[in-house]
Amino acid sequence: LQTAVTVFACGMILIPLTNPIAMIFMPENAIGNLDLVLKTTRELNTLLQSTYFILGILTVISSALRGIGYSILQMILYTLGLCGTRIIWIYTAFPHIHTPVGLMLCYPISWTVCLILLGVSMIVAHKKLKIKFASDVPEIS
Repeated sequence: LQTAVTVFACGMILIPLTNPIAMIFMPENAIGNLDLVLKTTRELNTLLQSTYFILGILTVISSALRGIGYSILQMILYTLGLCGTRIIWIYTAFPHIHTPVGLMLCYPISWTVCLILLGVSMIVAHKKLKIKFASDVPEIS
């Protein structure tokens, strides 16, 4: 929760600073397209900054799964969730939403899919560990 709140708060602080930050990286030959570049930058930054907290939660759950001994499962689900979803998005949805935002939508969508996969596996792993530890604890008489 702390990760999600911190990342979300930082993202909301950065959104109004999009134009000044974009101007730092703007090549001089883009000045003719300045309005278009700034508009696209604002759209992309707003999309990513407002959903980046999902990646924070995802990272915490992913690390927790590795920490409790499910590193192979975590690696497989992480790869399928992130890479698989993005590849599917690029080949199916992106041709119909052929814009920079349409392309960048694959990030929050893949984060969400991966979060669901890892979240479900974390619940299952937690239940297994709870049962294991409950059976390992000797009864006190």
